Amino acid sequence: MEFVICQELFVDWDWERQCRFAAELGYTGMELAPFTIAKDIRDVSAETRQTMREQAEAAGVQIIGLHWLLAKTEGFHLTTADKDVRQATADYLIELGNACADFGGDLMVFGSPPQRNLQPGVTPEQAFENAAEVFRSCMPAIGERGVRICMEPLTAKETDFINTCGQAMELIRGVDGRKFGVRRDVRAMLGEDRAVPRDRPCFRDVGSGTKTIAAIDCRVRAQRRSLPRERYQFAWSGNGRHRLSAYFSGIIGHELPGLGFRRSLRLLARM
Repeated sequence: MEFVICQELFVDWDWERQCRFAAELGYTGMELAPFTIAKDIRDVSAETRQTMREQAEAAGVQIIGLHWLLAKTEGFHLTTADKDVRQATADYLIELGNACADFGGDLMVFGSPPQRNLQPGVTPEQAFENAAEVFRSCMPAIGERGVRICMEPLTAKETDFINTCGQAMELIRGVDGRKFGVRRDVRAMLGEDRAVPRDRPCFRDVGSGTKTIAAIDCRVRAQRRSLPRERYQFAWSGNGRHRLSAYFSGIIGHELPGLGFRRSLRLLARM
């Protein structure tokens, strides 16, 4: 079993220190937020990407992929009615895919609420088709680099586009499910209309589209036999009353916003 951590927690640290500290905590991988290294991923040279990859591996961790794809960027939007902006967004996602592969990763998680929220005058149906167009445009090139995208349903408090796993799966079916999956955020799942008991396995209906699972503020016990035989990422954040236990051979990724490093270590040690 592997453990990874989302590295925006260390945004003010230099890269090698981030990698060393993550390895010291016991993590074997890191999810990289592009905004922590540059406003525009195209400004990060191939040489810099290779150096970061080598430094991470030398410290004993691997960059498994990217998240917060469009955070703190300008001029990009997934559901906009502006065709030029949609094309620019698709082109930038391709650049992110290239960077992800250069870093040694194979996963891109699309959350980025501000860059997907419905704009004035855009209906949910139009937003859906606009998003599908963007993904259909960028997916082939991203797939050629061995990278996949995961759509992350989020709560209605965070975004008004793709709030449920069912909506995400509908979008995936409208694009191409081979390199397009779902990142299942348990906090968002518990906010869906259907209730999911806290102590019941939350992933029995994951289906073949699920590529990553984020368990936030919820105890999760996922039986390996209930999951497709692929690599999964479990991202967890919460308080001391909740734990995540995963009975499978895969990746556990931690998101621990607001928690100190000592507490992060204690939580890891308890799992």
